[in-house]
Amino acid sequence: MLRTAKYDNSAAPPDATSRTVEFTVNDGEADSAVATTTITVTRLNEALLVDLNGAAEGMDSTASFTEDGGPVALAPVGDVSDADDTELTSAEITLTNHPDANAESLSVDTSGTSITATSYDSSTGILALSGTASLADY
Repeated sequence: MLRTAKYDNSAAPPDATSRTVEFTVNDGEADSAVATTTITVTRLNEALLVDLNGAAEGMDSTASFTEDGGPVALAPVGDVSDADDTELTSAEITLTNHPDANAESLSVDTSGTSITATSYDSSTGILALSGTASLADY
């Protein structure tokens, strides 16, 4: 029976703390020494982290736009991290409120990457990015 003992976990995501399972047998007179199995839990599909302000506290950033001043960088020290992947396949940047409608836009520079950016959709405020590329490229 010991050879058929199995471990399972249905938590999503599971706690990554290692587990210890102890085995003891008894012959009717005495217990055996304790033998242990250590279970290492590997979490899959960890949530990505988008940090727009780099090393500063928090993860959000601010930007100031001045009329006729040209486009303004939104996250010049932004970073994306993923504990279980080295590449991403897509991203979406959304201007959630756009009172000046078609006069407002979002853009990115994808040169030197395999990322494709759609044209900014002023009706939804969405700029979609796609293409498999490194975390650094995204």
